[in-house]
Order: sequence, then C-alpha cells, then structure tokens
Amino acid sequence: MLSCSAVFSQDKKRIDSLRILLKNPNLPEKKKCWYLAQLGWDVSYYDLNEGLKYAEEAIALSKKNNFISELGHATNVAGTIYMDLGNYPVAMDYLIKTTNYYNSINDKKGAAIAYGNLGIIYTRRGEFRKALPSYFIDYFYFKNSPGRGLISALLNIGSTYHQINMLDSALYFLNTAEVQTIGMDSLQKSSIYNNLAAVYADKGDLKIAKNYITKAIAIVEDTTQLYFLAEHYLILGTIEAKLKNFPAAMAAANRALSYSKKIGVKEFEKNCYQNLSNIYELQGNSVKALENYKLFANIKDTLINQENERSVRFMEGKFEMDKKEKEIELLNKDKILTDEKIKHDKNLINAFIFGGIILLLALCLAIYAFANKRKANKKLHSLNNEIHRQKNQLLEKNTAITDSIQYARRIQTALLTSEEYIRKHLPDFFILNIPKDIVSGDFYWAYALNDKMYFMCADCTGHGVPGAFMSLLGINFLNEIVIEKKIISPDLVLNELRSEIIHSLNKQGNEETKDGMDCALCAIDTKNLELQIASANNSVWIVRPPLSPMQTDENGVLKLAPGFKFTEISPDKMPVGKSPKEETAFTLKNYILKKGDCIYMFSDGFVDQFGGPKGKKMKYKLLKETILRNCHLPMAEQKRALQKCFAVWKADFEQVDDVLVVGIKV
Repeated sequence: MLSCSAVFSQDKKRIDSLRILLKNPNLPEKKKCWYLAQLGWDVSYYDLNEGLKYAEEAIALSKKNNFISELGHATNVAGTIYMDLGNYPVAMDYLIKTTNYYNSINDKKGAAIAYGNLGIIYTRRGEFRKALPSYFIDYFYFKNSPGRGLISALLNIGSTYHQINMLDSALYFLNTAEVQTIGMDSLQKSSIYNNLAAVYADKGDLKIAKNYITKAIAIVEDTTQLYFLAEHYLILGTIEAKLKNFPAAMAAANRALSYSKKIGVKEFEKNCYQNLSNIYELQGNSVKALENYKLFANIKDTLINQENERSVRFMEGKFEMDKKEKEIELLNKDKILTDEKIKHDKNLINAFIFGGIILLLALCLAIYAFANKRKANKKLHSLNNEIHRQKNQLLEKNTAITDSIQYARRIQTALLTSEEYIRKHLPDFFILNIPKDIVSGDFYWAYALNDKMYFMCADCTGHGVPGAFMSLLGINFLNEIVIEKKIISPDLVLNELRSEIIHSLNKQGNEETKDGMDCALCAIDTKNLELQIASANNSVWIVRPPLSPMQTDENGVLKLAPGFKFTEISPDKMPVGKSPKEETAFTLKNYILKKGDCIYMFSDGFVDQFGGPKGKKMKYKLLKETILRNCHLPMAEQKRALQKCFAVWKADFEQVDDVLVVGIKV
C-alpha cells in the first residue's frame, strides 16, 4: 500500500505528465480534449479557477469537433467546479447537459456519475430528499461493479441520510463504502472516515468520532489536498468543541478556514465561520461569536443572492436570444415577401409589354407555371424532410424517456420489500402486482419487528411516474417512522405518515394539493394469533376457509360451507394526506385470528377495471366471489385464480389503473 506522500507524488506527477502531453503539436484533437478535461479535474483540487480554465478549453474544443463523449467528460468537470465555487444554477446547467450528452451515446456510466454530482448540488442546497433519487440512480448503475464509482454512490447516500438525521441508515451505507475500500489507497477513504466521524459525533459517540477524523486527516496530512484538509479540520473543530477542548477546536477551525480561502470553496468558508461562532459562544465570548456569525450570514446571503441573480440573468439572456431569433425570422419573411412582390410586378410589366404576342405570352405563362410547380414541389420536399426530421426527433426523445422510466422501474422494484424477506416470516402469501404503466402508484411494504410482521398495501394518488414518486416517498417515510423512530402501533404509523406527506408536499401552503394515498396497514402476531389494523379508505377482508370447498346452487350462487367465516374490517373514511379530516386520528382495530385464517388487502384497481360482456366496472362482488371460491387453496393457486379472473374480465379493454392484491395465510 502506498503512503500518503506517495499518493500526492503520483497526483503531481500526473498533472506534470498531462501538461507535457498537451505540449505535443502532433497530439490528436480527441485526446487533447480528454487530457484538458482531466487536467482541469486534477488541478481543481488545488486551484478551482485554474481547473475551470482547462475544463472550458476542453468544452470549446470538443464542441468544435463534435466529440460527444469528451464533451460529456468536460461538462461534468466544469459543472463540478462551478458547484464548488457556489454557482449552483450554472453547475446544474452543465451537469444536465452532461447527462444528455452521455444518454445520446448510451453511455450509462457517464450519465450515472453526472446524476451523482447533481445529487451533491441538491444536498448543498439543503434539498436532501431530492438528492436521494439522483444518488440511487448512481448507486444502481455501479451496484455490481466494485470500485470508485460504487464507493462514491454509497458515500453520497450515507452522507444524505446523515443530513436528514437517519443516522443508522447513514452508518449502514458508510460502513458498506468503507468495506469497498479494503486494499485501496484512496482519497475516498478519507472522505468516508470524515463522514463516519460526523455521524458518530451527532450520535454522541465523540471518542469514536475523533478516532475516525484523526484517521481521515492522516491520509491527506502530508499532501496539498487542500479540499480534503479543509473538510476534515472543519469536522475536527466541531468534535473538539463538543469535547470542550476549546484551544484545539479553535486551532482546527482556523486551519479549516485558511484552507477553504486558499481553494475558494465558499460553502466550506461559510461553515467555518459558523463553527467559529459556535466555539466562541460556548466559551462565553459573545462579541467574537457575533462577529463570526455575521461573516457566516454574509457568505450565506451572498450564495443565495448570487444563485437568484444568476438564475434571473440566465432566463433573461435566454429570453433576449429567443426574441432576437424571432425578429430575424420575421425580417427574413418580410424580405422573401418583398422579393416575391417585385418578381410579381415585373412579370405583370412584361406581360403588358408583350401582351400582343400570344405565343410568347403562352410560353411565359408555361414557364411561370413550371417555375411555380417546381417551387411548390421544392417546398413540399422541404416540408417532408422537416416532418421526417421531427418524427425522428420525437422517436429519439420517446426512446430516451422510455429508457429513463424503465430505469425508474428497476429502482422502484429494488425498494419494494423482497418476497424472500417476507417468506422468512410469512411462509404462505401472494402478491398480485399489475402496474398500468411501466412504473406503479400502488406499492406494498413489509417489516418484521418484535415478533410481529407489519404489512402495508397502498394506492397512491395517480399512476405511472407521478404515482411512482409518491410510492417512493411512502416507502422512505415508512422506513423512517417504523425503523428509525420506532413507532409501531398501526394507527400512530398512519398519523405520522400523513404528517410527513402533508409537510413534504405542502411546504408553500398550497391548500389545493390533495396528494396522498389510500392504504391498509396490518400488524400480524403469528405467535399469539392477534391482528392489529389501521386503514385509510381501504377495507381489509379476513376469511376463515370452510372445511370443504364452497359449492354453488343451480343459479350459480355460492353456498355457505361448514366452518366458513367472512369478516370485513371497515376503514376510516379519509386518506393519508391532506383532507378536511386531516386533524382526525386514525382508528386502531383488533382481531383474534385462528390458524389457517386468510387476510386480504387490495387497491381499487382490480374492481374498477372495465370489461365483461357489457363493458362495465367489475366491482367488489366478483373479487369477493373469486376469493371465497378459492380460499381453501394454497396462496400461489389463489393468485393464479385472481390473475385469470382479471384477464378474462379485462379482455381487450385498456387497463384503467394499477392493480395490487395481497393475500396472507396465518
């Protein structure tokens, strides 16, 4: 394993090597673009503005030669540097372009890296829940390819969970990232230690926190990696302050501030002043605390004002450019009309002068007609080419959108509780999940805790992409409520879930937002055969199968068989979301189970499907009959019976909604 000084030596050697290569007059243009961008990236760790200069040069040369891959690399470097300079609108513009460049050449790896960098911008802006989807896109690409890409994704996810105070989740991803660095001598390892130190500091484990930050500093101490040194000493200052080692805390904070100023990272400089203000306040020095707080507030306001001003200037510039393009287009049209009028007048004069010469007039008319026809054919050909071009453009965009949604489906599927996990705690169950579109607004969630199995079946507002986003929010909130906050009573879980959804989706006080979900949450105690239920607009059915299969009479009506029992647990008539009853608490309902009882939860997609001989809605009667006819069978066969029922009823009709039915045999 290399020492820290050896790592730094190699970095400096690479910068020197790149500069030597770029001086070669015979260097191919494509390699020159790549080397310039890489030089910008390496130099940015010491001087952001110099690094940006090389990146911008690489962008210009790549555009000139239409080198798409190199353009993606260069815009990614430039976007990352603008991010560290605090210019978030320009950084986002560059990184969005990066994803477009890489997607146009089907470079999924490059796009994934850019999505990760977009996530960092959201994180620095404090929009942590927006950052997570970008980080998970990055993670799912690198998931099966151990290396720096996977480590970066795990590090970013862990850091974001730390920011939203999900500390156990943060430690899981950061520890996984640390395992990936075994055998590597990487600057990423120092970042992992830095983040682990910050998490343990917030958990109050200051001894462990100091041990990690000491290891992080040791990796970069003998280098001039000022970016990492600033980051690490900032955390060290915070830890020493919590330990009440104020001289050490002050020294670390001032050292972090010095490094931050040298490299020009305003975000770090802002945090240093905030840290110094806190240290002075803990020492009782209110004058110095206020002085440093003002410096912190000034930089914070500057970053916000710069971002707003740049956004306005960007939009104004775009508007003026569009306006000028329209003016030029109108001037060109006026010129064409003027030219056509002059031509027309000239033809009239010629016709008048030579009006007596019939043959010549006929010849002129024939020529004029031929010219017009040729012009019309030319225009028609041009229009056909434009239509064909736009059609191809639409097909390409549609393909790109479909690819993105397919990728979103993989993310949604990965976040659903796996059937293998459920089967460990509930051996006999089925999940019938038929999305209307590629992704679904219906979702299920399960978690085993304290000898109980928690199982939710939910139907989010909308379907397709909007519904899928709501389902991701629901899964994330449920993990936070049950696993992190340890809220375990189903009614209290729904109360807290409703609060989280309203808070997330109504931050601007928009009373018209009605997004949310209908759902049923069951807590199943298979040992003591007890069931707790809380539900929003969705019923739960409990069926005690008969001793023998159900039979029908001559009219096709089901006959009740010995031992059969059907119970419907009615829901609270309100959604988990904003509604007139949002202050009303959900109700907890208890039920005593018997071995062999079957529990059924479902969304309304199954019964709202149009079909059958008259093209009408199915309604609950047919669903209930299908369940009762087959409730004595194993759950896998019940699922097949429901699939067949739905397919036969739907026939050639379009599916109207997402379908989710869950069956559990106790």
